[in-house]
Amino acid sequence: MTGMSGGGRAALRRAVCLAGTLYAAGACAKPGMPPGGPEDRLPPQVVATEPDTFAVLPGRFAGSVRIRFNERISERTTGGSLDNAVVVSPRTGRVRVRHGRDALEVNVAGGFPAGRVYRVTVLPVIRDMFNNTMADPFELVFSTGPAPVPTTIAGLVSDRLTGQPVEGATVTAVAAADSAAAVHVAVTDSAGVYALRYLPEGRYELTAFVDVNRNGEPDFREPADGSVGLVGPGDTLLLALRVLPPDTTPARLTGAEVLGPDAVRVALDDYLDPDDPLTGVRVTRVAPDSSAEAALAVLHEHAYADFARARRDSIAQARRDSLRAAGDPIAAAPPDTAAAGPGAGGAPPAAVSEERAEPLPGRSLVAVFADTLAFDVVYR
Repeated sequence: MTGMSGGGRAALRRAVCLAGTLYAAGACAKPGMPPGGPEDRLPPQVVATEPDTFAVLPGRFAGSVRIRFNERISERTTGGSLDNAVVVSPRTGRVRVRHGRDALEVNVAGGFPAGRVYRVTVLPVIRDMFNNTMADPFELVFSTGPAPVPTTIAGLVSDRLTGQPVEGATVTAVAAADSAAAVHVAVTDSAGVYALRYLPEGRYELTAFVDVNRNGEPDFREPADGSVGLVGPGDTLLLALRVLPPDTTPARLTGAEVLGPDAVRVALDDYLDPDDPLTGVRVTRVAPDSSAEAALAVLHEHAYADFARARRDSIAQARRDSLRAAGDPIAAAPPDTAAAGPGAGGAPPAAVSEERAEPLPGRSLVAVFADTLAFDVVYR
């Protein structure tokens, strides 16, 4: 779902240092583009790797992975340390990244054990000497045994509260049948998309989390989500994950307001998952004379909107049926055609075909009662 950086680039850089005086030599030693040279606006690109892409090595690889760029690169990344700029999957040991003039040298404690397919991903935080940052991640795939088989688990990681994509979230996949299995890792891009490629076939437990403290593990207070996926050879499985900060405290009532003649919106101090049923929630209103009435239904806001819309449509249809029975010629015509006028063709509005947005968590619910609320009466 996310393309790797590729394609050629044509960049001409001219650096002319005229020796002859100490002043001129000092000027040449200053960083930056010399006067008269073309401005570099192109990001650095990977031009070679060791091992080569899709190389199959005969066994354990104890050496370093070398990733060479087409130009000199900065020691400073656009975010985090240089060690965090490279992700090695599956995890086998601590990752150390050394900076070279135009290359990165990636070392893993204990090397790369035999019998695995490895993905070494350079995140788009590497920049050149003119602050041009890599446009896309670069991924190197090689094996220390089996030939890489094209399998993929990919998807979008979003914030459960806002629905917005989460950039830089960590996604791990562990074989469900083996608690000691290798941990495969991916990091979401700027669009919140992750991709775990070349996984061995099997069933995996996935965890997405925002690694706030950068320790590589989901901690109690970090937003997280989980899922399970099964992949076979050649499979591409799409799994969306929605991270949410953990919460162990129950929601508390903070207020109420009239929403309709028989409905009350109940405000809470915490978010409610719109997918969770409210079957165990009870709402009761008490009148000044201490008479109490339990709500007929307790609904999420989006469910109440559907309920209210259906009720309005039902009332409108009943009215049309009544007018039609009385011989009203306008009521006998379909409502859309009558509203659009002759020659409109009765085409449905464009909004009908639009996909409905998924409801987000809210901090309120709606109680619907059998009897209407009395005017100018204070309930509790």
